[in-house]
Amino acid sequence: MTAPIPAADPMPDAAQAIWLGHVSQIEQALTHLDEAVASGDTQAVLDGAHALQRALTQGVQVARQTVGLALPSQLLHRLSWAQQRVSAHQTAVMRGRVATERALSVLLVREGAADGTYQSQLPGLGGRIASTYR
Repeated sequence: MTAPIPAADPMPDAAQAIWLGHVSQIEQALTHLDEAVASGDTQAVLDGAHALQRALTQGVQVARQTVGLALPSQLLHRLSWAQQRVSAHQTAVMRGRVATERALSVLLVREGAADGTYQSQLPGLGGRIASTYR
């Protein structure tokens, strides 16, 4: 039998306030990233992604300081929602990458093809892109 997991200590109000501030920063960074993606502004997307990374890094630092303290359900819900939003962004990026790879695979035909189009001997997407500049 495994030992029961000990109950976490309740989180003091000061720690809750710090957590709320960091969760708010994460949510705000996600909102800015959502707006940047919707606008199509590449620089704004990069800036939003960097801001989100900073907010998440600071959140991890706070989490390390409050290990063993029970998070209130409100914070758990907000963190869960932020995690879902980050996952949605990751899914969108993956879909974009796959679509780009498919388009490039159609455009970059195998070397020795009848139409004389080049394809790199380097593996993967990077090799195909490099071969276009021969």
